[in-house]
Amino acid sequence: SSGAMVSSGAMVSSGAMVVPENDPTVPTAALPKGQSHLCTVPGCGKGFASRWSLERHMRTHDTAGDDTEDADSFVERRLRERLKASEAALERVKERIAKEQKQHDELRTEVRERGVAAQQQEAELRRLLLRNMSLARRLAGSNPDALRAIASANSRDGGVAASLAGGGGARGRGGGG
Repeated sequence: SSGAMVSSGAMVSSGAMVVPENDPTVPTAALPKGQSHLCTVPGCGKGFASRWSLERHMRTHDTAGDDTEDADSFVERRLRERLKASEAALERVKERIAKEQKQHDELRTEVRERGVAAQQQEAELRRLLLRNMSLARRLAGSNPDALRAIASANSRDGGVAASLAGGGGARGRGGGG
């Protein structure tokens, strides 16, 4: 290492002086010229030429507000900040997914209920249509022109009876006559 050995065993370098365990036996005179500001943190013992350099150095030891007792590097603190931010973002995503899942489940239930209601309506319409066709056949037996009039009215309304009356579509379902 490029430095001179002080009589107490501390190594002096061109930048900062390293004193083991903040050794009080090292006199200030043993510090390099202009390094009269010593770090007071146990185990550090670096010396600095200006108070501001010492203050800046002391921030590397500052653990105020941290949950750990050890002095953390800037990178470790930054990683913890990013981890907290990532965890918060993850929580927001989980909440959004839960909300969307709930909406999806509600829509699925609604579609299922509407499907059941639609099936019930379809069954009722089929029953009414078959009854209408049955009545139309009875009427047609006594008056052929009436069947054509009913079929014509149904076709204007978009009814299914027109196609069934003309082609006898209900016969395959047991409604033949």
